Amino acid sequence: MAFVFWCRLLSGRWRAGMLGVVGLLAGCTGGEPNVGDRYTAYTPIYADNRSFYLVPGANAADVVRRLELTGVPASDEADQQLAVPANEPLSILMRSVEIPARQDASGKKTAGIDGPADYAVLLDIGAKDDGSTESIVVWYQRGVQPDQSLNFSNLLVYYVPRWDERVAPYFRIRVMDVTAERNAETLRALNRAQGVVGGALNLVSNPLVSPLAGVAFTAAELVLANRRNRLVLEYSVQLYSQAAVSRSTGANLGMLKQGSYVVVGRPDGETRSFWGKALTYNTRTNQVMDGATPLNVPTALLSVGTFDSIVPKSVMERSVALTALLSKVGAGASIEQVGDAQARLQAALTAYLLGERLTRYRDEAALKLIVKKLGEKEFSDSLGSEEAFFLLRGLNNCYRLSTPLASLEEFRRFADKPESKSCAARS
Repeated sequence: MAFVFWCRLLSGRWRAGMLGVVGLLAGCTGGEPNVGDRYTAYTPIYADNRSFYLVPGANAADVVRRLELTGVPASDEADQQLAVPANEPLSILMRSVEIPARQDASGKKTAGIDGPADYAVLLDIGAKDDGSTESIVVWYQRGVQPDQSLNFSNLLVYYVPRWDERVAPYFRIRVMDVTAERNAETLRALNRAQGVVGGALNLVSNPLVSPLAGVAFTAAELVLANRRNRLVLEYSVQLYSQAAVSRSTGANLGMLKQGSYVVVGRPDGETRSFWGKALTYNTRTNQVMDGATPLNVPTALLSVGTFDSIVPKSVMERSVALTALLSKVGAGASIEQVGDAQARLQAALTAYLLGERLTRYRDEAALKLIVKKLGEKEFSDSLGSEEAFFLLRGLNNCYRLSTPLASLEEFRRFADKPESKSCAARS
């Protein structure tokens, strides 16, 4: 009760002797969503959100494309071919976020969008085989106007070098109005710079610092008068492998496909029957369309690709392991353990460099070098299964055989054939 009393008292601008409780003001605005909150879901301004798969057009020039609700059963062979295969790399891109206009086409005020605001885009994602989830602040932009795209496109935000199909990738997208954070920053800066955390009587009695009282209460009024953090979009979804979907008959699980997904907020005033409409998406204007009519709703566009993006994590992990062992030599780690770790690290690094050389140059010299290294017993014995897998995947991407090579030993036998001397042309 005392805490509520102080909040109400300050919101009424009762100044005398209150400077000492400025530090409580951040608590007065509690209960709203915040950037670091990973476990609580708050209902957004556009309360009802859904995720859609953006169906590829008949040709690349198609601007308007069909939206298909996530979880619609795969209807044909083309859908099955879009499924992400097991053991492929996953690269996740945040493509765009759209803030709706202040009014819709009929002049009706859009729910909760009433002027410039600061927005943060957050993506919680989990696709690693250890089940961990990471929270990524994808974008933060101030002074965003209604009817505007946030100023980014095609940001690579997450990468898994080898997707285990037993893991159903988890995605949580939040588009948050964080205008209130600006005033919270001001208040924290004021407290740090001026030390406005003591009792009001001490400050008022000192003529050198009493002018701070007016500044402090101005900041306090800003915090109290400001809107709380608000979500424009909030949606969580897990996507499953083709095998999991096929073995869950009738469950209509969303399948992890290559391509793009769109989170859409239901228009203000529409009923839930809205989701039964045949919606489309204009890839040029980034607007959801109901027939020929663009809808005044927020959207977030995310894409899933099966391409390599960064150095395989295994190389980094082996380097860390070797460093840890070196730090323990003489206190638990034998010199033989260090030697084995060094050999594995060297093999992992060599495999990565060979794969990179093959990817970049795709020439006979790179292929000869791979054959040479695989013929070295020390290298082959030290090569881990992950590095062997990545190297083999690079070779298969090079040759594009109708029946892919199943092992490095099979590649060594294939290397003696005339067709093994060069890679297929780049697509």
